[in-house]
Amino acid sequence: MSESQHWWIGILPLLVIWAIASFVMTDRVESDLAARATAAVIAAPILNAASVTVAGRDARLAGTAFDAQGKGDTVKLALDTDGVRLVNDDITTVPSAQPYAFNARRDGDRLVLSGNVPRPAARAKILEAARSSAPGATVVDQLSYAQGAPDGFETIAAYGLTEAGKLAGGEVSLSNNAYSIAGRASTAAIYRAALAATRQLPAGATIARVDIKSDEITPYIFNATKSGGAIRLSGYYPDEKTHRELLSAIGRRFLGARLSDELTQGKGAPKDFAKAASAMLQQLSRLSSGAGSMSDLDITVKGDAFYAKAAADIPSALSAAVPRGYNANATIGVAAPGEPIVAAACQPLFADILAQGKILFEISQASIQNDSDAVLDNLAATAMRCPDAHIEISGHTDSVGRDDSNLELSRRRAEAVSHYLIKAGIAPERLTAIGYGKTRPIASNDTEEGRAQNRRIEFDAK
Repeated sequence: MSESQHWWIGILPLLVIWAIASFVMTDRVESDLAARATAAVIAAPILNAASVTVAGRDARLAGTAFDAQGKGDTVKLALDTDGVRLVNDDITTVPSAQPYAFNARRDGDRLVLSGNVPRPAARAKILEAARSSAPGATVVDQLSYAQGAPDGFETIAAYGLTEAGKLAGGEVSLSNNAYSIAGRASTAAIYRAALAATRQLPAGATIARVDIKSDEITPYIFNATKSGGAIRLSGYYPDEKTHRELLSAIGRRFLGARLSDELTQGKGAPKDFAKAASAMLQQLSRLSSGAGSMSDLDITVKGDAFYAKAAADIPSALSAAVPRGYNANATIGVAAPGEPIVAAACQPLFADILAQGKILFEISQASIQNDSDAVLDNLAATAMRCPDAHIEISGHTDSVGRDDSNLELSRRRAEAVSHYLIKAGIAPERLTAIGYGKTRPIASNDTEEGRAQNRRIEFDAK
Protein backbone atom coordinates (compact mmCIF):
# COMPACT_ATOMS: atom_id res chain seq x y z
CA MET A 1 0.00 0.00 0.00
CA SER A 2 1.40 3.39 -0.91
CA GLU A 3 2.04 6.15 1.62
CA SER A 4 -0.35 8.45 -0.29
CA GLN A 5 -3.20 6.19 0.61
CA HIS A 6 -2.74 6.96 4.36
CA TRP A 7 -2.94 10.78 4.19
CA TRP A 8 -6.10 10.89 6.36
CA ILE A 9 -4.20 9.46 9.27
CA GLY A 10 -2.44 12.83 9.56
CA ILE A 11 -5.73 14.67 9.48
CA LEU A 12 -7.07 13.01 12.64
CA PRO A 13 -4.89 14.95 15.08
CA LEU A 14 -5.86 18.18 13.38
CA LEU A 15 -9.54 17.37 13.75
CA VAL A 16 -9.07 16.66 17.43
CA ILE A 17 -7.17 19.90 17.93
CA TRP A 18 -9.89 21.81 16.02
CA ALA A 19 -12.70 20.25 18.07
CA ILE A 20 -10.99 21.05 21.36
CA ALA A 21 -10.23 24.64 20.30
CA SER A 22 -13.74 25.13 19.00
CA PHE A 23 -15.28 23.88 22.27
CA VAL A 24 -13.01 26.04 24.40
CA MET A 25 -13.51 29.19 22.33
CA THR A 26 -17.28 28.73 22.14
CA ASP A 27 -17.48 28.37 25.90
CA ARG A 28 -15.41 31.52 26.34
CA VAL A 29 -17.54 33.46 23.87
CA GLU A 30 -20.78 32.36 25.51
CA SER A 31 -19.46 33.22 28.97
CA ASP A 32 -18.33 36.65 27.80
CA LEU A 33 -21.59 37.26 26.01
CA ALA A 34 -23.62 36.16 29.05
CA ALA A 35 -21.55 38.41 31.33
CA ARG A 36 -22.01 41.44 29.12
CA ALA A 37 -25.74 40.85 28.59
CA THR A 38 -26.25 40.28 32.31
CA ALA A 39 -24.35 43.47 33.14
CA ALA A 40 -26.51 45.46 30.74
CA VAL A 41 -29.72 44.07 32.25
CA ILE A 42 -28.63 44.42 35.89
CA ALA A 43 -27.34 47.97 35.37
CA ALA A 44 -30.92 49.10 34.68
CA PRO A 45 -32.98 47.96 37.71
CA ILE A 46 -36.17 47.30 35.78
CA LEU A 47 -36.25 43.56 36.39
CA ASN A 48 -36.62 41.71 39.69
CA ALA A 49 -34.62 38.48 40.19
CA ALA A 50 -33.12 38.89 36.71
CA SER A 51 -31.16 36.04 35.08
CA VAL A 52 -29.49 35.70 31.65
CA THR A 53 -28.36 32.48 29.99
CA VAL A 54 -26.61 32.28 26.62
CA ALA A 55 -26.42 29.43 24.13
CA GLY A 56 -24.18 30.37 21.23
CA ARG A 57 -25.29 33.89 20.39
CA ASP A 58 -28.82 33.41 21.67
CA ALA A 59 -29.79 34.86 25.07
CA ARG A 60 -32.63 33.75 27.31
CA LEU A 61 -34.01 36.28 29.85
CA ALA A 62 -35.95 35.38 32.99
CA GLY A 63 -37.23 37.43 35.92
CA THR A 64 -40.13 39.69 36.77
CA ALA A 65 -40.61 43.13 35.23
CA PHE A 66 -42.44 45.82 37.21
CA ASP A 67 -44.49 46.77 34.14
CA ALA A 68 -44.81 46.07 30.39
CA GLN A 69 -42.54 48.97 29.54
CA GLY A 70 -39.82 47.51 31.76
CA LYS A 71 -40.18 44.12 30.11
CA GLY A 72 -39.72 45.65 26.65
CA ASP A 73 -36.79 47.78 27.80
CA THR A 74 -35.04 44.73 29.27
CA VAL A 75 -35.34 42.77 26.02
CA LYS A 76 -33.98 45.73 24.09
CA LEU A 77 -31.01 46.05 26.45
CA ALA A 78 -30.12 42.41 25.84
CA LEU A 79 -30.55 42.74 22.07
CA ASP A 80 -28.35 45.83 22.04
CA THR A 81 -25.52 43.84 23.66
CA ASP A 82 -22.79 43.35 21.03
CA GLY A 83 -22.79 39.75 19.83
CA VAL A 84 -26.33 38.81 20.85
CA ARG A 85 -28.31 37.54 17.84
CA LEU A 86 -31.62 36.47 19.40
CA VAL A 87 -33.41 37.00 22.76
CA ASN A 88 -35.80 34.42 24.14
CA ASP A 89 -38.18 36.19 26.53
CA ASP A 90 -39.23 34.28 29.65
CA ILE A 91 -39.93 37.52 31.58
CA THR A 92 -43.15 37.85 33.54
CA THR A 93 -44.67 41.09 34.84
CA VAL A 94 -45.91 41.78 38.38
CA PRO A 95 -49.70 41.73 38.66
CA SER A 96 -51.84 44.84 38.78
CA ALA A 97 -53.55 45.74 42.07
CA GLN A 98 -56.95 47.37 42.27
CA PRO A 99 -57.39 49.06 44.59
CA TYR A 100 -53.73 49.82 45.15
CA ALA A 101 -53.29 49.27 48.88
CA PHE A 102 -50.68 50.17 51.47
CA ASN A 103 -50.82 49.78 55.24
CA ALA A 104 -48.43 50.54 58.10
CA ARG A 105 -49.45 49.40 61.57
CA ARG A 106 -47.63 49.73 64.87
CA ASP A 107 -47.78 46.43 66.74
CA GLY A 108 -45.91 46.81 70.02
CA ASP A 109 -42.24 47.18 69.16
CA ARG A 110 -42.86 46.25 65.52
CA LEU A 111 -43.94 48.40 62.58
CA VAL A 112 -45.58 46.11 60.04
CA LEU A 113 -45.74 47.23 56.40
CA SER A 114 -48.12 45.42 54.08
CA GLY A 115 -49.83 45.95 50.77
CA ASN A 116 -48.36 47.01 47.46
CA VAL A 117 -45.30 48.86 46.28
CA PRO A 118 -44.44 49.66 42.65
CA ARG A 119 -40.64 49.50 42.40
CA PRO A 120 -37.48 48.97 44.49
CA ALA A 121 -36.78 52.72 44.67
CA ALA A 122 -40.22 53.37 46.15
CA ARG A 123 -39.75 50.45 48.54
CA ALA A 124 -36.44 51.88 49.74
CA LYS A 125 -37.99 55.32 50.31
CA ILE A 126 -40.89 53.85 52.26
CA LEU A 127 -38.62 51.67 54.41
CA GLU A 128 -36.43 54.67 55.20
CA ALA A 129 -39.51 56.68 56.23
CA ALA A 130 -40.72 53.75 58.35
CA ARG A 131 -37.45 53.50 60.26
CA SER A 132 -37.34 57.26 60.82
CA SER A 133 -40.95 57.38 62.02
CA ALA A 134 -40.50 54.59 64.57
CA PRO A 135 -36.98 54.73 66.04
CA GLY A 136 -36.18 51.56 67.93
CA ALA A 137 -39.02 49.58 66.36
CA THR A 138 -38.43 46.57 64.14
CA VAL A 139 -39.73 47.28 60.64
CA VAL A 140 -41.39 44.19 59.19
CA ASP A 141 -41.53 44.39 55.40
CA GLN A 142 -44.46 42.42 54.02
CA LEU A 143 -44.85 44.55 50.91
CA SER A 144 -45.31 42.95 47.50
CA TYR A 145 -44.69 44.46 44.08
CA ALA A 146 -47.71 45.40 42.00
CA GLN A 147 -48.59 47.65 39.10
CA GLY A 148 -51.15 50.45 39.29
CA ALA A 149 -49.71 52.80 41.91
CA PRO A 150 -51.38 56.24 41.88
CA ASP A 151 -49.25 59.30 41.14
CA GLY A 152 -47.15 60.32 44.13
CA PHE A 153 -47.73 56.99 45.90
CA GLU A 154 -44.40 56.78 47.70
CA THR A 155 -44.54 60.46 48.75
CA ILE A 156 -48.01 60.01 50.23
CA ALA A 157 -47.02 56.77 51.97
CA ALA A 158 -43.88 58.31 53.44
CA TYR A 159 -45.87 61.34 54.63
CA GLY A 160 -48.41 59.06 56.30
CA LEU A 161 -45.67 57.11 58.06
CA THR A 162 -44.19 60.32 59.43
CA GLU A 163 -47.56 61.49 60.80
CA ALA A 164 -48.59 58.09 62.18
CA GLY A 165 -45.25 57.88 63.97
CA LYS A 166 -46.30 60.82 66.16
CA LEU A 167 -49.29 58.85 67.49
CA ALA A 168 -49.49 56.01 69.98
CA GLY A 169 -50.62 52.89 68.13
CA GLY A 170 -50.49 54.85 64.91
CA GLU A 171 -51.77 53.29 61.70
CA VAL A 172 -51.86 54.73 58.21
CA SER A 173 -53.28 53.24 55.04
CA LEU A 174 -53.85 54.05 51.40
CA SER A 175 -56.44 52.69 49.02
CA ASN A 176 -55.45 54.14 45.67
CA ASN A 177 -55.05 57.80 46.66
CA ALA A 178 -57.53 57.69 49.58
CA TYR A 179 -55.65 58.34 52.83
CA SER A 180 -56.64 57.05 56.28
CA ILE A 181 -54.93 57.56 59.62
CA ALA A 182 -55.71 56.42 63.16
CA GLY A 183 -54.06 56.51 66.60
CA ARG A 184 -53.95 58.34 69.91
CA ALA A 185 -52.30 61.69 70.59
CA SER A 186 -50.65 62.01 73.99
CA THR A 187 -51.37 65.75 74.22
CA ALA A 188 -53.92 68.17 72.86
CA ALA A 189 -51.15 69.99 70.97
CA ILE A 190 -50.14 66.78 69.17
CA TYR A 191 -53.81 66.06 68.47
CA ARG A 192 -54.33 69.48 66.90
CA ALA A 193 -51.14 69.15 64.85
CA ALA A 194 -52.21 65.69 63.66
CA LEU A 195 -55.58 67.00 62.52
CA ALA A 196 -53.90 69.95 60.80
CA ALA A 197 -51.64 67.50 58.95
CA THR A 198 -54.68 65.76 57.46
CA ARG A 199 -55.61 69.08 55.86
CA GLN A 200 -52.17 69.45 54.25
CA LEU A 201 -51.75 66.17 52.42
CA PRO A 202 -49.31 65.77 49.51
CA ALA A 203 -50.65 66.43 46.03
CA GLY A 204 -53.02 63.76 44.77
CA ALA A 205 -54.12 62.42 48.17
CA THR A 206 -57.67 62.59 49.46
CA ILE A 207 -59.05 61.90 52.93
CA ALA A 208 -60.92 58.64 53.49
CA ARG A 209 -60.93 58.27 57.28
CA VAL A 210 -59.44 60.13 60.25
CA ASP A 211 -59.73 58.40 63.62
CA ILE A 212 -57.34 60.30 65.87
CA LYS A 213 -58.17 60.38 69.55
CA SER A 214 -56.51 62.38 72.29
CA ASP A 215 -55.61 61.52 75.87
CA GLU A 216 -56.39 65.18 76.50
CA ILE A 217 -59.71 66.90 75.79
CA THR A 218 -59.79 68.80 72.56
CA PRO A 219 -61.17 71.21 71.79
CA TYR A 220 -61.04 72.33 75.41
CA ILE A 221 -64.41 73.92 76.10
CA PHE A 222 -65.50 76.30 78.86
CA ASN A 223 -68.92 77.96 78.66
CA ALA A 224 -70.83 80.38 80.89
CA THR A 225 -74.38 81.63 80.41
CA LYS A 226 -75.96 84.49 82.34
CA SER A 227 -79.74 84.79 82.27
CA GLY A 228 -82.57 85.58 84.68
CA GLY A 229 -80.39 86.04 87.72
CA ALA A 230 -78.56 82.72 87.19
CA ILE A 231 -75.13 81.75 85.91
CA ARG A 232 -74.61 78.32 84.34
CA LEU A 233 -71.16 76.83 83.77
CA SER A 234 -70.38 73.88 81.49
CA GLY A 235 -67.28 72.35 79.96
CA TYR A 236 -63.99 71.59 81.67
CA TYR A 237 -61.46 72.83 84.22
CA PRO A 238 -57.88 71.52 84.59
CA ASP A 239 -57.57 71.15 88.39
CA GLU A 240 -59.39 71.81 91.63
CA LYS A 241 -57.38 74.93 92.44
CA THR A 242 -58.49 76.56 89.16
CA HIS A 243 -62.04 75.35 89.75
CA ARG A 244 -62.17 77.02 93.17
CA GLU A 245 -60.69 80.25 91.81
CA LEU A 246 -63.30 80.45 89.05
CA LEU A 247 -66.18 79.84 91.45
CA SER A 248 -64.78 82.44 93.84
CA ALA A 249 -64.55 85.00 91.02
CA ILE A 250 -68.16 84.32 90.07
CA GLY A 251 -69.21 84.89 93.66
CA ARG A 252 -67.49 88.28 93.67
CA ARG A 253 -68.69 89.45 90.27
CA PHE A 254 -72.18 88.15 89.58
CA LEU A 255 -74.23 89.88 92.31
CA GLY A 256 -75.68 86.88 94.08
CA ALA A 257 -76.64 85.03 90.91
CA ARG A 258 -77.78 81.44 91.34
CA LEU A 259 -74.93 79.20 90.23
CA SER A 260 -75.34 75.98 88.24
CA ASP A 261 -71.93 74.33 88.13
CA GLU A 262 -71.83 71.61 85.46
CA LEU A 263 -68.08 71.68 84.94
CA THR A 264 -65.98 68.50 84.73
CA GLN A 265 -62.28 68.12 85.38
CA GLY A 266 -60.29 67.21 82.27
CA LYS A 267 -56.78 67.25 80.84
CA GLY A 268 -55.70 69.41 77.93
CA ALA A 269 -56.37 72.98 79.04
CA PRO A 270 -54.41 75.47 76.92
CA LYS A 271 -51.72 77.59 78.52
CA ASP A 272 -53.03 80.38 80.79
CA PHE A 273 -56.50 78.83 80.80
CA ALA A 274 -57.39 80.25 84.24
CA LYS A 275 -56.46 83.80 83.26
CA ALA A 276 -58.34 83.56 79.96
CA ALA A 277 -61.48 82.12 81.61
CA SER A 278 -61.37 84.84 84.27
CA ALA A 279 -61.15 87.54 81.58
CA MET A 280 -64.17 86.09 79.81
CA LEU A 281 -66.19 85.86 83.04
CA GLN A 282 -65.22 89.42 83.98
CA GLN A 283 -66.86 90.87 80.86
CA LEU A 284 -69.83 88.50 81.00
CA SER A 285 -70.56 89.76 84.51
CA ARG A 286 -71.12 93.24 83.06
CA LEU A 287 -73.99 92.08 80.83
CA SER A 288 -77.65 92.05 81.77
CA SER A 289 -77.78 88.70 79.95
CA GLY A 290 -75.41 86.90 77.65
CA ALA A 291 -73.03 84.02 77.10
CA GLY A 292 -69.29 83.52 77.08
CA SER A 293 -67.47 80.60 75.51
CA MET A 294 -63.93 79.32 75.20
CA SER A 295 -62.81 76.71 72.68
CA ASP A 296 -59.08 76.17 73.03
CA LEU A 297 -57.63 79.63 72.25
CA ASP A 298 -60.83 81.22 70.91
CA ILE A 299 -62.95 83.33 73.28
CA THR A 300 -66.35 84.78 72.47
CA VAL A 301 -68.67 86.96 74.55
CA LYS A 302 -72.17 87.87 73.33
CA GLY A 303 -75.07 89.63 74.96
CA ASP A 304 -76.48 92.98 76.08
CA ALA A 305 -74.79 95.50 78.33
CA PHE A 306 -76.71 97.72 80.76
CA TYR A 307 -75.90 100.92 78.85
CA ALA A 308 -74.16 102.15 75.70
CA LYS A 309 -70.78 103.11 77.21
CA ALA A 310 -70.36 99.64 78.70
CA ALA A 311 -71.29 98.02 75.37
CA ALA A 312 -68.60 100.10 73.66
CA ASP A 313 -65.94 99.32 76.31
CA ILE A 314 -66.39 95.56 76.74
CA PRO A 315 -64.84 94.35 73.42
CA SER A 316 -61.59 96.28 73.95
CA ALA A 317 -61.50 95.38 77.64
CA LEU A 318 -61.81 91.69 76.77
CA SER A 319 -59.06 91.85 74.14
CA ALA A 320 -56.74 93.65 76.55
CA ALA A 321 -57.32 91.14 79.36
CA VAL A 322 -56.91 87.81 77.56
CA PRO A 323 -53.43 86.23 77.61
CA ARG A 324 -51.09 86.38 74.66
CA GLY A 325 -52.02 83.92 71.93
CA TYR A 326 -55.78 83.93 72.57
CA ASN A 327 -58.29 85.26 70.05
CA ALA A 328 -61.05 87.33 71.64
CA ASN A 329 -64.26 88.54 70.07
CA ALA A 330 -67.19 90.32 71.73
CA THR A 331 -70.53 91.14 70.13
CA ILE A 332 -72.36 93.42 72.55
CA GLY A 333 -75.70 95.15 72.27
CA VAL A 334 -77.54 97.34 74.77
CA ALA A 335 -80.41 96.09 76.89
CA ALA A 336 -83.67 97.98 76.68
CA PRO A 337 -83.76 100.57 79.51
CA GLY A 338 -86.22 100.01 82.32
CA GLU A 339 -89.07 102.32 83.09
CA PRO A 340 -88.10 105.59 84.89
CA ILE A 341 -88.33 105.46 88.70
CA VAL A 342 -89.26 108.29 91.04
CA ALA A 343 -86.47 109.42 93.32
CA ALA A 344 -88.07 108.06 96.47
CA ALA A 345 -88.08 104.51 95.05
CA CYS A 346 -84.44 104.54 93.99
CA GLN A 347 -82.80 104.17 97.39
CA PRO A 348 -83.95 100.55 97.99
CA LEU A 349 -82.66 99.58 94.56
CA PHE A 350 -79.18 100.98 95.27
CA ALA A 351 -79.14 99.34 98.69
CA ASP A 352 -80.08 95.98 97.19
CA ILE A 353 -77.28 96.13 94.62
CA LEU A 354 -74.67 97.01 97.27
CA ALA A 355 -75.96 94.23 99.52
CA GLN A 356 -75.34 91.66 96.75
CA GLY A 357 -71.90 92.90 95.73
CA LYS A 358 -69.30 95.20 97.25
CA ILE A 359 -67.22 97.81 95.47
CA LEU A 360 -63.66 96.61 96.05
CA PHE A 361 -60.47 98.70 96.06
CA GLU A 362 -56.79 97.95 96.06
CA ILE A 363 -55.37 97.86 99.60
CA SER A 364 -54.93 101.39 101.02
CA GLN A 365 -55.68 102.89 97.60
CA ALA A 366 -58.57 104.44 95.73
CA SER A 367 -58.11 102.21 92.65
CA ILE A 368 -61.25 100.17 91.98
CA GLN A 369 -60.69 96.46 91.36
CA ASN A 370 -62.00 95.01 88.11
CA ASP A 371 -64.15 92.59 90.08
CA SER A 372 -66.38 95.57 90.91
CA ASP A 373 -67.30 96.45 87.31
CA ALA A 374 -70.58 94.52 87.40
CA VAL A 375 -71.66 96.22 90.65
CA LEU A 376 -70.82 99.63 89.23
CA ASP A 377 -72.60 98.93 85.92
CA ASN A 378 -75.74 97.91 87.80
CA LEU A 379 -75.52 101.08 89.92
CA ALA A 380 -75.05 103.21 86.79
CA ALA A 381 -78.01 101.57 85.03
CA THR A 382 -80.19 102.16 88.10
CA ALA A 383 -79.07 105.80 88.33
CA MET A 384 -80.13 106.24 84.69
CA ARG A 385 -83.60 105.06 85.61
CA CYS A 386 -83.71 107.68 88.42
CA PRO A 387 -83.32 110.91 86.40
CA ASP A 388 -84.70 113.14 89.21
CA ALA A 389 -82.60 111.68 92.03
CA HIS A 390 -79.53 113.33 93.49
CA ILE A 391 -77.10 110.73 94.74
CA GLU A 392 -74.64 111.08 97.59
CA ILE A 393 -71.78 108.59 97.29
CA SER A 394 -70.09 108.12 100.65
CA GLY A 395 -66.87 106.32 101.45
CA HIS A 396 -66.15 104.61 104.79
CA THR A 397 -63.11 102.91 106.35
CA ASP A 398 -62.29 100.78 109.35
CA SER A 399 -60.47 102.19 112.39
CA VAL A 400 -56.99 101.00 111.44
CA GLY A 401 -54.57 103.86 110.73
CA ARG A 402 -54.58 107.60 111.26
CA ASP A 403 -57.90 109.40 111.30
CA ASP A 404 -56.90 112.01 108.73
CA SER A 405 -55.52 109.35 106.37
CA ASN A 406 -58.70 107.31 106.63
CA LEU A 407 -60.83 110.38 105.99
CA GLU A 408 -58.82 111.26 102.91
CA LEU A 409 -58.86 107.66 101.61
CA SER A 410 -62.64 107.38 102.05
CA ARG A 411 -63.15 110.65 100.13
CA ARG A 412 -60.93 109.57 97.23
CA ARG A 413 -62.68 106.22 97.00
CA ALA A 414 -66.09 107.92 96.84
CA GLU A 415 -64.75 110.20 94.10
CA ALA A 416 -63.45 107.19 92.14
CA VAL A 417 -66.95 105.72 92.14
CA SER A 418 -68.43 109.07 91.12
CA HIS A 419 -66.01 109.31 88.19
CA TYR A 420 -67.03 105.81 87.02
CA LEU A 421 -70.70 106.86 86.97
CA ILE A 422 -69.92 110.10 85.15
CA LYS A 423 -68.06 108.13 82.43
CA ALA A 424 -71.09 105.87 82.18
CA GLY A 425 -73.25 108.87 81.34
CA ILE A 426 -74.58 110.19 84.67
CA ALA A 427 -74.63 113.99 84.87
CA PRO A 428 -71.93 115.23 87.33
CA GLU A 429 -74.34 117.66 89.01
CA ARG A 430 -76.45 114.74 90.18
CA LEU A 431 -73.56 113.25 92.17
CA THR A 432 -71.82 114.23 95.40
CA ALA A 433 -68.81 112.32 96.70
CA ILE A 434 -67.96 112.55 100.40
CA GLY A 435 -65.68 110.66 102.77
CA TYR A 436 -66.55 109.83 106.39
CA GLY A 437 -63.46 107.84 107.30
CA LYS A 438 -64.01 105.64 110.36
CA THR A 439 -66.75 107.80 111.89
CA ARG A 440 -69.76 105.71 110.79
CA PRO A 441 -69.02 102.05 111.51
CA ILE A 442 -71.74 99.45 110.97
CA ALA A 443 -69.87 96.62 112.74
CA SER A 444 -67.21 96.18 115.41
CA ASN A 445 -63.66 97.09 114.44
CA ASP A 446 -62.36 94.45 116.84
CA THR A 447 -62.59 91.64 114.27
CA GLU A 448 -61.43 91.32 110.68
CA GLU A 449 -64.95 90.48 109.61
CA GLY A 450 -66.29 93.63 111.24
CA ARG A 451 -63.55 95.80 109.79
CA ALA A 452 -64.30 94.37 106.31
CA GLN A 453 -67.95 95.42 106.70
CA ASN A 454 -66.91 98.93 107.71
CA ARG A 455 -64.78 99.38 104.59
CA ARG A 456 -67.59 100.21 102.16
CA ILE A 457 -69.26 102.57 99.69
CA GLU A 458 -72.86 103.68 100.26
CA PHE A 459 -75.39 105.38 97.99
CA ASP A 460 -78.02 107.80 99.36
CA ALA A 461 -80.64 108.85 96.80
CA LYS A 462 -82.60 112.06 97.52
